[in-house]
Amino acid sequence: MIIFLLLVQAALCCALLFREIRRRSYRNFATSTFFVVYMIVYIVAPLLLHIFYGGPRSIIAGSDHSNNDVLVHLIFNVMGIALLISSIILSYIRTSCPPRQGNQQKFPEKMGDVIGITLIIGTLLFIQSTGLAPSELITASRFAWFESVNYSAAYSVVAAYLLALSAVYIYLIKTNAPYNRLLLLAAIIAVIAYGLITKDRKWIFFFISGWLAANHYSNGHKLNITSKAILGMVVLFFLVILSQFIRDALPRYFLDQNFDPSNELYASIDYMVQYSDLSYFYRATIEAIHQNVNNGFGIFLGLPRRILFLLVPQGLSGGIKVEDISAIFSDVVGGEDSIRRGNMPPGLFGLFILSFGWVFSILLMPLLALTLHLIDGLLEKPRGLINITVATSLLTSTVFAFRGDESTAFYFPVINILLLALIANALRFAPFLRLNKR
Repeated sequence: MIIFLLLVQAALCCALLFREIRRRSYRNFATSTFFVVYMIVYIVAPLLLHIFYGGPRSIIAGSDHSNNDVLVHLIFNVMGIALLISSIILSYIRTSCPPRQGNQQKFPEKMGDVIGITLIIGTLLFIQSTGLAPSELITASRFAWFESVNYSAAYSVVAAYLLALSAVYIYLIKTNAPYNRLLLLAAIIAVIAYGLITKDRKWIFFFISGWLAANHYSNGHKLNITSKAILGMVVLFFLVILSQFIRDALPRYFLDQNFDPSNELYASIDYMVQYSDLSYFYRATIEAIHQNVNNGFGIFLGLPRRILFLLVPQGLSGGIKVEDISAIFSDVVGGEDSIRRGNMPPGLFGLFILSFGWVFSILLMPLLALTLHLIDGLLEKPRGLINITVATSLLTSTVFAFRGDESTAFYFPVINILLLALIANALRFAPFLRLNKR
């Protein structure tokens, strides 16, 4: 029955994507992007796990059993079917009027260069936050700096928000905003260096997300992807997949442990299918539903409380704002280690289930479809700071929303808007800088 329900979802998702991508050329940017990711992480990956491995492996530390609770999987698939049917209905009733025309918001012509400098500062600030030398960071295991007595969590968080501006930077470069070539090279090297040091892959999504937004706007709210661009994205996709192996293997390689790259890579492929980040989206969601339905675990209105009070520090909210849901869920599944507490997001549907319970989560699926519809409407308006920021954050936010990481999915775009507004207003007060309409 589980495979049958997943195939029903696959049919519905294919019908929706055929209409949105084939017939409308990706014009509805939010809906199209969301369901491309949905197809990969909530349909294709689950089908592989159920057909070839007997179901998704538990994410609980020390447990390796498959979770095939019929009720849990029924809830997951009913939520998906409700979301897909709602989105298909909205797709057919949506009018096909052309994108709205109007005066584009003016941006200072030095905006790109300032963001480039900001990216370099972000990398340097992160290195400073670790309390370790760059040479130590290259060979250190992931999150090793948490054990450093000089580690500054505040500097690290600020650095992450600054580096999230790389998506907007790529957008500005792609849309031919004025920029300094040397600074562009330095900024890109800085962002990649940050990714290598942290063994983190967000920078790849930032770059792709910014490029997709620029392509979407530059081609009249449609995507025009060349064969070279497709090849580049395929290469980046495999880099994302292989980076799961690389970030675990690199520290052991430098520590001269017994390590044969070819044998380890071959042996890791099967492991990656079952346990990599690609399957985690689904596995974490199933675990979250299981914990709520069978163990009564929930975080009352956790998601809306995190979003509505995102600018309020949790410690100063008087208990109104809950702490990071990824950390709370990590405590439940034993995601902590000797270095840090843990960061185990519960998946997109898991966020809803833990916050609202399974009954209300199903009823909220049409609202999620409507939210995507409203974002599409926002992106059709004349280009301005807000919708450009939303567009450049869209792929990144979608991917991390499916992972259940509400902080990356919702906080980064909001902070980006505030940072860009601050930069734009600061530059406008400099009378020697000319303005353009990009």
